[in-house]
Amino acid sequence: MERSNRLVTVCGAAAAAFLLATTPATADPQYEVDTAGIPFPSGRHFAYCASADNSAALGCYDPKGEWFQVVDYEPDGKDAVVKWELYRGNREVIRKGKIFNRAGFTKYRYKNKSFKEGLRVRLTTCVGDYPWVNGLTCSSIWAKAPS
Repeated sequence: MERSNRLVTVCGAAAAAFLLATTPATADPQYEVDTAGIPFPSGRHFAYCASADNSAALGCYDPKGEWFQVVDYEPDGKDAVVKWELYRGNREVIRKGKIFNRAGFTKYRYKNKSFKEGLRVRLTTCVGDYPWVNGLTCSSIWAKAPS
């Protein structure tokens, strides 16, 4: 009797763990990975910016048109990266991504995204090697902007 109770408990716990792991409501959105390019988007004002803690990179965002700017300030052979999150007011992340500037030192690169209106964007800037980011290099402050 005791053995069958333990078996039922173990099976119930395994089923609950499986359901939690596969439920879409608990799933974390996957990163969208992009490479920033050119040309410069005329008429843009990048008011929301975050600098990597080591000042090796700068990432900015213009909510008018959802444009990102990524600049590499360190001749170290690494990529400058903007990590962004699109979220609702309650901090529920809807989408997230990484935009890499692979052009190198002192090169400005841009990427246009399309976001649903009424949401918020957070961004931080890091250093990485495409498609990976070294989290220790990311800015400790996340810039926040409307979408």
